[in-house]
Amino acid sequence: MKVLLTGGSGLICSEAVEHFDVEGHEVAGVDNNMRRVFFGPAGDTLWHLDRLKSITKRFTHVALDIRDRTAIEELFRTQRFDLITKIPLRRTIVGKAAHAFRSYGSAGSFRRCVFERGYQVQT
Repeated sequence: MKVLLTGGSGLICSEAVEHFDVEGHEVAGVDNNMRRVFFGPAGDTLWHLDRLKSITKRFTHVALDIRDRTAIEELFRTQRFDLITKIPLRRTIVGKAAHAFRSYGSAGSFRRCVFERGYQVQT
């Protein structure tokens, strides 16, 4: 199975990357290191990305912002996924609500691209 995970280098999603990789699935993890924008250098997830690259066999990092409709369309045009998981940013990040709303609002563009490509979505 080919799996697409958004937030691939983040805390929660990196665990999902490991899980699917161990299960033998091909995993693409979309991430733009937005935590660094929210929290500064202490929030940087590049160390997670480096760790994932060193311990997984079937993981590919996709460096793009899911708010970039053109980039998402290109990803879906060139690849087909069996499972897509979008782990949304919660709006409860203290003091960072403006950034969180900008990121959280990206779900609409991402969903449109998913639907337009004929994927079935389960909630």
